[in-house]
Amino acid sequence: MNALRVESCSSVESFLSTAKPPVATKSRGRPKGSKNYLFNERKTLNSRRSHLKQIVKESVNVDSMLQDQQLIQVSDMSDNLQLSVLKMSWGRLKHMFTEAAYAKLQCHLMELRQVQNTCPVCGILYDMTADMVGCDICSRWYHFSCVGLRRAPAKRDWYCKSCRA
Repeated sequence: MNALRVESCSSVESFLSTAKPPVATKSRGRPKGSKNYLFNERKTLNSRRSHLKQIVKESVNVDSMLQDQQLIQVSDMSDNLQLSVLKMSWGRLKHMFTEAAYAKLQCHLMELRQVQNTCPVCGILYDMTADMVGCDICSRWYHFSCVGLRRAPAKRDWYCKSCRA
């Protein structure tokens, strides 16, 4: 048993004597001075710009508003919001609104959620017990009977008539 240990120790010593250290690299990680952070300022600015353009009037210059760090007023907001604004996280941009403007935005979002969860054909609210199908483009929900279905569509994606057109 001791002979094995001696042989294994000598083989380790011989291995260590012949082993070469790894080649030294010039640097590790991101080069100094690069600004490729997780949250790139340019990307966040572009996403803020696109988010805000969906809720303000066309006459409002979003770029100058962002550059001058002006707060969004109630008068700047559009009255016609699309359902796509429901998918955005507005809590992150709360600091860019006055209190009244943010309250108006929240009110609009609640109205849109109500519209989204109402069958556009019959006007009845979404019910978890009812058989309904959601359009994969506009995210509106329809009763099976309102769109001529007897059961869930066989295909994974389903589109309403207005989105198919």
